[in-house]
Amino acid sequence: MPYLSIPHCGKVELVNLDPNADPDTLISLLSALNSILILASFQPLSRSLLSTVLVLVELLENDSEEVALLASRALTYAFDICPQSTTAAVEAGIVRALSRNLLSVTDMDIAEQVISVVWFVCRSGE
Repeated sequence: MPYLSIPHCGKVELVNLDPNADPDTLISLLSALNSILILASFQPLSRSLLSTVLVLVELLENDSEEVALLASRALTYAFDICPQSTTAAVEAGIVRALSRNLLSVTDMDIAEQVISVVWFVCRSGE
């Protein structure tokens, strides 16, 4: 079963976040991840954040709107903490995923969150 852990050194590590997991499991994990990322703003993060960002990009295209919302929120926090992770996200196809989300938006919360992610991605090119 996927789980989150916070090692004693203060680094955040996401283990076994499976984009094919059921929506309820993903919602639970993404909610926990968002809580951890909010608190981790000034803590050093492990390299697992980059692999987490790649999974989050994939989750942007999940059928569950709540999963997509939580994934985009986690990406916003991750990009704020680790701006260089936006490069990995762009290479993983985040622009395509964000475009699809904006073209098929049915929820204003998702639209606002996706626009926040777009802002971080655009800012990384400066």
